[in-house]
Amino acid sequence: IDQFRCHAGVRMTIPDAGVRIVGPNGSGKTSVLEAIAMLATTRSFRGAQDRDVVRWESGEDYGVAQFARVEARVESNGERRRLGIAMELADDGESIASKRFLVDDRPTSAHELVGNLMVVAFTPEDVQLVIGPPADRRRALDILISQFDRVYMRHLAAYGRVLRQRNGLLKAFARDRVRADAAAAITQIAFWDEQLVGEGAYLIGRRARVVAALHKAIDRHASDLSSRARFGVAYQPRATV
Repeated sequence: IDQFRCHAGVRMTIPDAGVRIVGPNGSGKTSVLEAIAMLATTRSFRGAQDRDVVRWESGEDYGVAQFARVEARVESNGERRRLGIAMELADDGESIASKRFLVDDRPTSAHELVGNLMVVAFTPEDVQLVIGPPADRRRALDILISQFDRVYMRHLAAYGRVLRQRNGLLKAFARDRVRADAAAAITQIAFWDEQLVGEGAYLIGRRARVVAALHKAIDRHASDLSSRARFGVAYQPRATV
């Protein structure tokens, strides 16, 4: 880990038995976990912007732009991979000028990086999965499934693009005072609705299968938590996409 949050540089080997990180508040324990999780999902599980993870003092010693870098050697199913993410700030110090993804030292896309390292991050804030809005639960499922199903990740990205296009069209209609029953409005909205249904159907189906598998796993381990209570989860999407 280089120039990430409060860390100028960290090197560590994680044994098969795992590792426990101990230290005072503000010493960067969570930042180490955040760096590892970014290699798996390309994003911060803390909801931070990329700019926020770049150490403020980075680049000063070398006379270059502020930057952050995370790399790892991972082994899974007998395969060894070297993964990396490198970010560099723009001259204004507020925006990201470049964000590169690497697999075996070769530039690649975010889609190709995701899935080489799988993580589950759990923090005290994750109680929102139970008491928070549905969007939090959908996001958790999306992060989970995207790590082992690249097709899902592509559908998720496409769904987001279609939704933005549809919403932009609705705003344009409102701005230009186009009536909802106008032929042009009906035709264009119907086109984007069809795209939403197509992309969303895969997402809903995959989420349902994954949650069903989670329910079976939870049911198997429920007796470890309580001899009398039963636990489970169910996926209950809204009737419309």
